[in-house]
Amino acid sequence: MRFDSIRDLQLFARIYEQGSISAAAAIVGVTPAVASKRLKRLEREVGETLFHRSTRNISPTGMGSVFYKHAMSILALAENAEAEWTGGGEPAGHLRVTASVGFGRMHLGTILSDFVKRYEQIRLDAVFTDRMLDMVEDSVDLAIRICLPMAHPNLIMRRLCSGERLLCASPRYLETHGYPAAPRDLKRHNCVVLGNYDIWKLENATKTESVRVAGNYHSNDGEAVLDAIRNDVGIGVVALWHAGRDIRAGKLLPVLGEFALSPQPEVFAVYHPAQRHVPRIHALIEFIEDKLKVPSDSINA
Repeated sequence: MRFDSIRDLQLFARIYEQGSISAAAAIVGVTPAVASKRLKRLEREVGETLFHRSTRNISPTGMGSVFYKHAMSILALAENAEAEWTGGGEPAGHLRVTASVGFGRMHLGTILSDFVKRYEQIRLDAVFTDRMLDMVEDSVDLAIRICLPMAHPNLIMRRLCSGERLLCASPRYLETHGYPAAPRDLKRHNCVVLGNYDIWKLENATKTESVRVAGNYHSNDGEAVLDAIRNDVGIGVVALWHAGRDIRAGKLLPVLGEFALSPQPEVFAVYHPAQRHVPRIHALIEFIEDKLKVPSDSINA
């Protein structure tokens, strides 16, 4: 493949990700007119229209979306080869990273800003949203996800840290209503429920118990649930990455600590197999893993 073709693929990928020829042109350092000319050249070589164009919008065609997947694989291979030829060097290029709003704000914001200060040739787009973005359709290079371990045929999942959850309540609630001595005692307590998660499975070395809990406060938002528990409403499930500072400060107290909730999620870096050896992806994952200290940073520091 000619060097010009690689540059055209890079431009195409930026147009796809930015949804704008002008924005993509600014990123790669050419004028919008030159970017349009190079896109047309690429479409002639491919023999397909890659974008629908209007006076106000540009959006990928079906073939454009398919071509984007192949383009990213080719660019990843080219970047890997260049890294081998040059003996490595500073990571550079564009990265689009996503995480949940809560985890992103609490644990990733500073880490990502430190990363771009360390690697000044990186252009990083951090998307914190509680909507599960599609890795391909939303042009995501790296997703930080809190979920159960699983095998995914089209993605690599690398564990970063624990996503451990536990039962907690405020000291005032427990002073008023007492501590549950066993999982079944949760039935007589007011429990704060997140979404539809009202069956809590707890296990220790000798037994496993599932308890359907109830209470007068439900929410689909983890921050609202944590606020209610802090505010003496009842017992609820919290994640250490989310409530660790409150536990360390004594504002929340663990309940039924001899039991563990099951199953337990973990925090993963998720990315495409084709980007396994892309220097900027590898550098970012290593950087996050080194800086991310959950839950020890929250509980024991």
